[in-house]
Amino acid sequence: MNKIKKALSLAVCTAMLISAAGCSSSSNSTSSTTPSTSSSNIPSASLSNSQPAGSETASMPVSDGTISMPISAEPITLSYFIKMNGAMSATMPTYEDVECFKRLEEITNIHIEWIHPSSNDQFNLMISSNDLPDLINWQLTTAKGGSEALINDGIIIPLTDKMAEFAPNYTRIMNANPELKKTTLLDDGTQYQFINFNYDPTDNTIKTFKILGPYIRKDWLDKVGLGIPKTTDEMYTVLKAFKDNDVNGNGDPNDEIPFVCGKSLEPVRVLSGAFGTRDSFHMKDGEIVYGPIQPEFKEYLTMINKWYSEGLINSDFPVNDNPGAKILSNEAGSTYSSMGSGLIMQSTALAEEYPGAELVSMPWLVGPNGNHSVIYDSNANPRATAITTANKHVKESLRWIDYAYSAEGSMLTTFGIEGVSYEMKDGYPTLTDLVMNNTMGYNQEEAIARYCLGPINYPNARDYRFYEQVNLDTEMKRQIQVDWNQATEDICMPPITLNTQESAQYSSIMADIKTYVDEMQVKFMIGNESLDNFDAFVKNIEGMGIEQAREIQKAALERYNQR
Repeated sequence: MNKIKKALSLAVCTAMLISAAGCSSSSNSTSSTTPSTSSSNIPSASLSNSQPAGSETASMPVSDGTISMPISAEPITLSYFIKMNGAMSATMPTYEDVECFKRLEEITNIHIEWIHPSSNDQFNLMISSNDLPDLINWQLTTAKGGSEALINDGIIIPLTDKMAEFAPNYTRIMNANPELKKTTLLDDGTQYQFINFNYDPTDNTIKTFKILGPYIRKDWLDKVGLGIPKTTDEMYTVLKAFKDNDVNGNGDPNDEIPFVCGKSLEPVRVLSGAFGTRDSFHMKDGEIVYGPIQPEFKEYLTMINKWYSEGLINSDFPVNDNPGAKILSNEAGSTYSSMGSGLIMQSTALAEEYPGAELVSMPWLVGPNGNHSVIYDSNANPRATAITTANKHVKESLRWIDYAYSAEGSMLTTFGIEGVSYEMKDGYPTLTDLVMNNTMGYNQEEAIARYCLGPINYPNARDYRFYEQVNLDTEMKRQIQVDWNQATEDICMPPITLNTQESAQYSSIMADIKTYVDEMQVKFMIGNESLDNFDAFVKNIEGMGIEQAREIQKAALERYNQR
């Protein structure tokens, strides 16, 4: 890993110099003053009651047996390549500073050398150079050639014959949730990764939540005398009312942006679900189809062209990197984004700056033909951890990873340190004011992340009770789940896996098609291309080999269904 380490060291040094000069990234900070990262600023966990790391007699009970601690009698160092979460990087340089990892090292006698890449290029460099760490956490299915290629090319190792013995906790949970387990395998049943999920220890089940969805200005709706829209027709009526009235009350009747989106066009793309389609492959009547060549896609394009031509969508979207800023400046009335950094954060900040302003979630829209779908594949391409062929301590690595899925390991990684970041109250792990209402200058997620991994996409059995306290603790947050769970996932693709040959062929075909579709979608939307030319658009896609790509997807789906 020398090349990777040198590149990362240079990036870290550069970032430190920039930070010292007083610069900060607007996307990762909530104020111009970054809290000190000194460990003296936060209470550390006392380890006086813990067995020393070198003790071979310590053991910790789990629900199906015991894990002998420490995992290794002699200290072991493992290198771990994993992206750093923004809530953590805002206050600390590495995961080594997280309190639960400090405790984990003392318990297990395994030290982690954290390698935090700042771009996808560093992952590609690592793979191409074969300069590998011991552990990799990545969207493995998105690697060139897919997960199978990573195994065939000698990058990561298959784990099927090792899981039951050395990862019993993960195995137990997966076996109790076979539909989820199915999504983590190769088509031949090979196990190779550990994923993160929300886990209910009371019944050994996996819980799912919606974290992306649409929202709207409720106070603007009140001003124009309309309710929360549920259909595309109702949404059009609302957007027109926002446009035609001075709903932000600044005296300028023309500055409102009824629906705001950025250059990714995501807030617009998701609207295609109201027509039962999307701008990629999806399911339709039990078959795989390519959305952009379906008649429903023309209906979707017709609607967004109408919205745009009537000034209901911001015209600067091609250069807008931060559509949320339009919400916060009291200019925009609705959009689509994440629950935490989008709706909840914006709602709080907006109300502080503009008293009376109220952002609320709204249901996914129902289209003219009754379609009511979300467009994103569930459980597709989650970040996961794999063990590389460079790892000389595979058995110990498996046990170290698996500990985060045990009863005690789940508590430690989800909630942190008992008596510090959480307390047991009537058998319920309750987050303390130290992290929930901290006075350290951090926002809530940053404060929690200094102690544990509850809000982080990290491979563990994340205790559902954390989510209850942080993500379902207000009426607003509970209503978000009600609204965003109404739509179906009927058009979503299961997380199929292409083999190495298919992956190369598919990528070759789809690279040009995707570029063409993205360009034409914008042209149809803004009116630079007439929708009268939609049939020609379809023929062009067909001529670029879309049917061949569909056959590849179809074959992969058939294998997936046989897992």
